[in-house]
Amino acid sequence: MSVEIEGDHVMGEEDSDEDEEEVTWSMIDSMRLWRNDAIMQHLYETAAFWGDKILSWTGKLTHSCV
Repeated sequence: MSVEIEGDHVMGEEDSDEDEEEVTWSMIDSMRLWRNDAIMQHLYETAAFWGDKILSWTGKLTHSCV
């Protein structure tokens, strides 16, 4: 799945313009985003679930670019 980003607004493919930057997220990046979102919403068991999945897939929990 690809996501186009323009400023702070995220648009689907149907809203794309020619000047937008296309970003493609890997599965691990998506899981890290879900984990961080769960932490921000105080859903700690859900964050632990995604953290465990990230650890089992990569062998590490943190990512320096996120």
